[in-house]
Amino acid sequence: MTKPKQSEADDLKPLSRTKARLVDASVLIYGEGATKKDAAFIARELIQATLPHKSPGNVPVWTRTNGNISLIVQQGYDRTGKPYGYL
Repeated sequence: MTKPKQSEADDLKPLSRTKARLVDASVLIYGEGATKKDAAFIARELIQATLPHKSPGNVPVWTRTNGNISLIVQQGYDRTGKPYGYL
């Protein structure tokens, strides 16, 4: 004999105080536009393998490796094979 399914309303439990604070913070973060202060955020991978702060010269591929993380920057090519991008 199987147990009858409850309605979704019966399955809902009140949020814990921690989860409610997380939801409130998410609403604030995603509800507002980015500011200059937000520009200071950089993904962890870009911190560990930073972009060059000056021109690396005319190289087709630029790489930086830090531990298990590698950052590879390569210019793009259009349909005719002409390069475009970071030149």
